[in-house]
Amino acid sequence: SSGSGFDIAAPNDDELQPIMDANPDDYQRPEYRDFVGIFLTPDDMIPTIEVTNEDIQATYDEYVARSELLTQWSLRQLFVDDGDAAQAVVDAVRGGATFEDAAAANEQSTPLDLGPRSYTYGRDAVNAAFTAVKEAGMLDPIADNDRFTLIEVYQVDTPEIVSLEDYRDEAINEIAAPQAAAVLSARFSELDSLIGTLSLEEAAAQVELPLITGSI
Repeated sequence: SSGSGFDIAAPNDDELQPIMDANPDDYQRPEYRDFVGIFLTPDDMIPTIEVTNEDIQATYDEYVARSELLTQWSLRQLFVDDGDAAQAVVDAVRGGATFEDAAAANEQSTPLDLGPRSYTYGRDAVNAAFTAVKEAGMLDPIADNDRFTLIEVYQVDTPEIVSLEDYRDEAINEIAAPQAAAVLSARFSELDSLIGTLSLEEAAAQVELPLITGSI
């Protein structure tokens, strides 16, 4: 009965069915499925891999060496046959003259602007000379191949190298990630070999792979 004192009969199925048919989404219970699975990636395994400070230092040293190889030297170059003339050009540049003016004043050709060059550029003597330079400047005459090579380094671009502490996490990842992937792969292979003789739960526990259950 209602609060007003009137009796209201309960609806029967024939009366309710058209309402449900007209609005089916309002009267459906969501469908859920239970699942059991292993959701593990190599990244999840990294914290379980032992990494020593010695390993981290060695990896950092390799990173520094790789970074230094990316240094670029911007060069101007001139070949001179006479040693005295070569030294005169160098002295003039160090005294404030431009390389071009110093070369012209000593009756030499115009220096060639080579632009940025890497560790791999040049004959051995030339390469050893300019790659030792940390700042721009005029190098001493380089005796090479029966002549003198004059090199002006006008810019040195060195990549920024982060500190060991800032690189620590990256080093740990470099060291541990391949090991973590190998460990995880081996565990899944062992898991596959056990399925059929053991339940998934038993096999996963034996190979130390955590099972996750839930409903979706």
